[in-house]
Amino acid sequence: DMSREVRSLLCDPQTSGGLLLAVTPDAEDNVKATAAEFGIDLTAIGELVEARGGRAMVEIR
Repeated sequence: DMSREVRSLLCDPQTSGGLLLAVTPDAEDNVKATAAEFGIDLTAIGELVEARGGRAMVEIR
C-alpha cells in the first residue's frame, strides 16, 4: 500500500496526458533520439533500482 503522500506524487491529476517510460540504460539514448524525430523531448527523471530492506521505494532525481 502507498501512503497518501506517495500516491499524490505518482497520481497527480495535473499530469493527465503525461507519459512515463521505463527503458534500460543502454536503450535510453536510442529512445530519446527516436522521440526527438517526432518532436518529443524526453528527460530521465529517475532510475529503477533493486529494493532495499524489503520496501518498495520511488526515488526521483
